[in-house]
Amino acid sequence: TTPIGQNADPHRLSELQHRLLEWAIFTPTNVTAFAQVWYRAKRDHSVSDHRLMNAVLDAVVERFQDCEEERREEFRGHSVIAPIAVGQIAGLGTQGYELALEFLFFSYRLNKGLTE
Repeated sequence: TTPIGQNADPHRLSELQHRLLEWAIFTPTNVTAFAQVWYRAKRDHSVSDHRLMNAVLDAVVERFQDCEEERREEFRGHSVIAPIAVGQIAGLGTQGYELALEFLFFSYRLNKGLTE
């Protein structure tokens, strides 16, 4: 697997993008439209920002709902993140989130050469 971050393999990430687009549930245009609002240089999104993002999401949800049930279940059961994840924490409830954050913090410090 290839962890996301400094050492991410561009080829592996390209494969991930291809697999996501194969489903045809969302398009690059959907992603761009959503990201243009989500990543604006402001802390809080306005009501009109939420309307724009929801319009994109509504189109994606409609496309998903138009699929046959078998295809929807296949999509739901397919993880595109697991193959590139460093690890998984499951079944620990809120403690799992704490462990994940500790690992993230540890990894960040390790990558920056901070040992203390």
